[in-house]
Formats: sequence, structure tokens, C-alpha cells
Amino acid sequence: MYGWLDPRPVALSRNWPQTVHTYANGVLAATEEGRRRAAGFIGSGLRDGSLAPVIAETFGGLERVTDAHRLMESATHLRKIVVRVEH
Repeated sequence: MYGWLDPRPVALSRNWPQTVHTYANGVLAATEEGRRRAAGFIGSGLRDGSLAPVIAETFGGLERVTDAHRLMESATHLRKIVVRVEH
């Protein structure tokens, strides 16, 4: 589940054990202190490796954006899609 945009109740899987993680970034982003703390937490996790993005596929260059979008629309990936752009 991502975004929590739908106000209706969410049906969770009944397979156990189950762990549900939530992140209330709207509350954190409301204040400068919250944004600083969130950036510190994320930055720290990226530096020490505890928050490591898991990548499905990397596409090189803007000419591959259509391929990346096609993969996203297929809903067959389980990880992040990256488009690498040199500048």
C-alpha cells in the first residue's frame, strides 16, 4: 500500500506473521524541525546502509524513459525503477 490516498478502510492480508510499517510524512513535513528530523533520519539510513533502495531495473538516459514507463505500467516489477540521467 502506498500513499493512503483512499479514505476507505484497507483490507490487510490474513497471512501471519505480518508487519505493517507506516510513515506519516505529512505531519513531519508541516514544520521545519520535522523536515530536518526526517532528512536526518533518511540521510543516516542511506549512509549506514539500513535504508537501501532495492532496484528492479536501471535505464540509462532519457531515451529509455519510455521503456521505464512501460515497465511501470506493466505492474510486473516489485522494486524501484531508476532512470539515470547524466548532466
